[in-house]
Amino acid sequence: MTTINSRDFQRLADLYARPLGVSLVAVSPQGEVVRRCAVGDDPCDDSCDEWRAKVVREGYRWGEPSVFSCSHDHLQWAV
Repeated sequence: MTTINSRDFQRLADLYARPLGVSLVAVSPQGEVVRRCAVGDDPCDDSCDEWRAKVVREGYRWGEPSVFSCSHDHLQWAV
């Protein structure tokens, strides 16, 4: 499993999340949030762990990015 350190996560947040107005999270394979950069109103919480875990599994399964919608109708994109 590949992990992202704080510095690299912050660089992604600065380059993409804030300018695009989207939240960015790094999650464990179980879908638990490891790092978060919330932008605006971000209602996603622990109830989204199942959805985040699913998108991670599918990314590993297919070996490419995958996209799902969580229970709050937010897109979850795993790369």
